Amino acid sequence: MIATACQRAPYRYQPLPDAAATTSVGTTPQLLFLSFRMSTAATGTHQLEPLMLKATPGQANPAADDEEPSGTSYLLLSQLDAANAPCGPSRKLPHPLLQDVEAPAAPGTGAMQRHTISLAQAEFFVRVARQPKARAVRLEEVGPAAISPISVTFPLPN
Repeated sequence: MIATACQRAPYRYQPLPDAAATTSVGTTPQLLFLSFRMSTAATGTHQLEPLMLKATPGQANPAADDEEPSGTSYLLLSQLDAANAPCGPSRKLPHPLLQDVEAPAAPGTGAMQRHTISLAQAEFFVRVARQPKARAVRLEEVGPAAISPISVTFPLPN
């Protein structure tokens, strides 16, 4: 009687669900991992290059949302549907080519002063929840830092 209670149940093959069916847009919540390089051309205009556009299953942590940028120059990230219309709220991102630094105000005073420096090139990363109908993302440059503001659209992976 003891010998039969310790036996394993017979193995039964149970196939895993199809990965394509569980990760398709609209059925499972997804996170977008977006990485870009922004640079200043010789003419002074800004250029934006995608480094990585990746969608993975998952849900965004509502507490993980970054604060909105405090400066007057920023990037606006919008998710677009198949008709290139915005779907869901847009998100303001700090301008990657403008960095705030603190430096001594005057020698010997011990006081610090905040300065904004302009970089020639910078890489930045964004993590955001994918809207169910999103097929592309648009990044727009807003503010006085833009000599001729850019607006670039990139298709998203399925």
